[in-house]
Amino acid sequence: MCEVNWQAVEAVGTCAGVVVLVIAAVLALWKEFPEARRTRHAQAAMDIFRELRSQEQKDRLKGIENLQTEDIPPEMEADIGRVLDGLELLGAMVAARQVDEDVALRLVRGAPLRCWYKLRKYIAKRRDGRGHYARYMEYYAHLSLKYQYEKVPEAEWTRLDGRNLVCELKEELLPKQKPPK
Repeated sequence: MCEVNWQAVEAVGTCAGVVVLVIAAVLALWKEFPEARRTRHAQAAMDIFRELRSQEQKDRLKGIENLQTEDIPPEMEADIGRVLDGLELLGAMVAARQVDEDVALRLVRGAPLRCWYKLRKYIAKRRDGRGHYARYMEYYAHLSLKYQYEKVPEAEWTRLDGRNLVCELKEELLPKQKPPK
């Protein structure tokens, strides 16, 4: 009769248990790293949304919307920069897929279009000297227009100064479908 070496069986069982625990730990960490990254990005996006919805930022947006000329008064430069920075950052996060595009567009649907409508010539002048100025903000305005054109009833499209911005800007913005590099 064959004698069973119980110490060997116990050693193999212990090794198998350790291997299972190591694999489980690796899989848990593997899933946790992307989740932690998503959490950090979601927090950053929430901070941007809060900033864009703050009273101070709403006042800045109103100031931009009320511009009656293409010439920007020097005292508005800082306010315009703050608004564009927020929209630029949000557009870059959407382009990098760090923020869900649909969520970003639902929460800040009309602001990118209204800003683009009022500031596009100002932005073009700034690009002459800097090249890359507000590229992600323009991309975000494109996404805003596309989102409204495809998913929002026409009666709810963004309007400003008596104009339907989706209709007015679609020829300019819809062809631009790739995020800037």
